[in-house]
Amino acid sequence: MPKIKDLPKVERPREKLIAKGAENLK
Repeated sequence: MPKIKDLPKVERPREKLIAKGAENLK
């Protein structure tokens, strides 16, 4: 799985939301 931080926010907005969800679960 590619690093979300390395991907532009505009290209992967959905993955960024998933990342935020993962951070909230931690």
